[in-house]
Amino acid sequence: MTWMDWKATPCYTMPAKSASEGIGSSDMAKQLVKDLIDKGANFKLRSRWTDMLPLHFAAYFNCPEILEVLLDASSNSDIDARCKEYDQGTALHMAASGLCYNAAKFLIDRGCDPTLINNKYKTPYECIAEGTKHELRQTPDSVEQLRTLLKNAKSPVADEVLKEIGVSLGDDVLVGGDKTGTLRFCGKTQFASGVWCGVELHDKTGKNNGSVAGVTYFKSRPGHGMFAPPSKLSVLEKQRKSSQSSSSSDTTKLKVGDRVSVIGFKLGYIRFLGKVRFSGGVWVGVELDKPYGKCNGTKDGIKYFSCKPQHGVLVPLEKVKRSEAAGRSEKENLMSPKISRVTPNRSVSSPAGGSIFDTNRTPVCASPMRAAPLAASTPASSPAPTRST
Repeated sequence: MTWMDWKATPCYTMPAKSASEGIGSSDMAKQLVKDLIDKGANFKLRSRWTDMLPLHFAAYFNCPEILEVLLDASSNSDIDARCKEYDQGTALHMAASGLCYNAAKFLIDRGCDPTLINNKYKTPYECIAEGTKHELRQTPDSVEQLRTLLKNAKSPVADEVLKEIGVSLGDDVLVGGDKTGTLRFCGKTQFASGVWCGVELHDKTGKNNGSVAGVTYFKSRPGHGMFAPPSKLSVLEKQRKSSQSSSSSDTTKLKVGDRVSVIGFKLGYIRFLGKVRFSGGVWVGVELDKPYGKCNGTKDGIKYFSCKPQHGVLVPLEKVKRSEAAGRSEKENLMSPKISRVTPNRSVSSPAGGSIFDTNRTPVCASPMRAAPLAASTPASSPAPTRST
């Protein structure tokens, strides 16, 4: 920490407090913060006592003028920054708990996410303080105004991203082609850049409970939470309806023993076709050719089919299709093995003076058995060898 940073850390607090309504001049406080930044002060430093950024102080003291300077300097990158001492809440959480309508409105207008929750599973709307007029030192109208603002606010990131993939928060979704769950979160996170979706999985195949590195994004049971990019999600409810409406025709096309290709996996044979306990719709159990699967045919203690470990996978019906190019069904392959043609690279003389394997002749038939080695010449008393089918 440089001398300027040490001086600037408390000085960010003083302008924010002095710019509060009824205390000082917001214009002078705004200019002071500008001067500090112009002189090289680090506006991303946190307080040692409260873990607050200058942005948090400005929201806490209801100073939209200073919020504007700080967000312009950071290009909005800190707008949803969390604070440990305030239950990992954002600046909007602080503005809501302090009934700071002006700061809350400015933050929402600048694109903050009003759907984020703190470690107590509360949104900014749920952090609005309760109390009498004397206790809150606010008029009932201003409190109601803040409630209306936060209640109707929507996440700009989530709305735009989810609209593209056709899902909404609370929808049942399919993750990565094989996991199902309920979409609980969509937005930016602190553990990685970009937009992420948080899903509460139906079965215990997740990695968390909706929290990562001490920051809570949604609430779920331990081992049921999972984060994935939006591109990995698809609407499960629509797929269920389509699979259920077409299940009567689709199940007649596919049957146990069919050779199929699985989206996201490899080739294999159908070992199970029907309903499962962990989700709705029609599901298919496939024994893969290679160990690219996730089970041995048993899921959540229920055995649907049997196969070698890591060779089994259970997927929705729409993720499986019969692959004619990949081969026929197992039953067809057993009943009619493939016939391979033999193309020898040597010629053998026949009594007639020609070549048994004359490449200029059209072969009469081909044998699935490998041709036995022949002598270099055939005695005159022996009949000419023929290829049997």
